[in-house]
Amino acid sequence: MLPDNWYEMSAERADVCNAFSVRYPARRSIVNRPRILLVDDDEFTRSFLRIVLQDEYQISSYPDANQALEKFHESPVDLVISDINMPEM
Repeated sequence: MLPDNWYEMSAERADVCNAFSVRYPARRSIVNRPRILLVDDDEFTRSFLRIVLQDEYQISSYPDANQALEKFHESPVDLVISDINMPEM
């Protein structure tokens, strides 16, 4: 059984044409989304992860570990995703 927030599609036979419907998950308001801090010096990786995660999470991303750590102390997050081979670390 799929969770309620998964996409559900169905096609039904009608007299003249087929009807197609798609149910999209309800989006949480930005205030209620968990917060993720992305830390990676590779711009492509940061951009890719932001695109993948931005519909469900509040995303903050930084190319520099020291800057990310400073921001983390100012405003803690729910999850940190970090490159472990960052310069200066």
